[in-house]
Amino acid sequence: MNEENSQPDIDRQKKTNRNLAIGVGVLGFSLFVLFYILLFAVMIIRPGLMFKIMPIPPTIDAALSDGNKAYLVVRKVDMSNVNPLEKRPPETRHYLADLDSKEPDAPQEIPAFAQAFGASGRLAGVPQQRRFSVL
Repeated sequence: MNEENSQPDIDRQKKTNRNLAIGVGVLGFSLFVLFYILLFAVMIIRPGLMFKIMPIPPTIDAALSDGNKAYLVVRKVDMSNVNPLEKRPPETRHYLADLDSKEPDAPQEIPAFAQAFGASGRLAGVPQQRRFSVL
């Protein structure tokens, strides 16, 4: 007698579990699609905001020595002001960081350069020249 009463309950539980699994799957897929559309819209409308959330890591351009200390020349790309509607490109900034100090100092911003070298207690750099071409 118990077996006859339990069979409809098991079938009802299977149906409920299947409907619940389908509902959770549809909800998960819907949230994924909504997040994807939101991320895509942010990338199109405000690309600089995406790079604030996920910044581009700085790259090391050069390691210099003036005979006494070693320095790193680091290049960072600032994407916070990028706006394709206003045709505003990203800004590239160069920083000089002291490599020998026990406590790292805050890197100092330096102007863009084409070449850099160090000798006899001084660092020198050849300024970067902008070249324009006529089309």
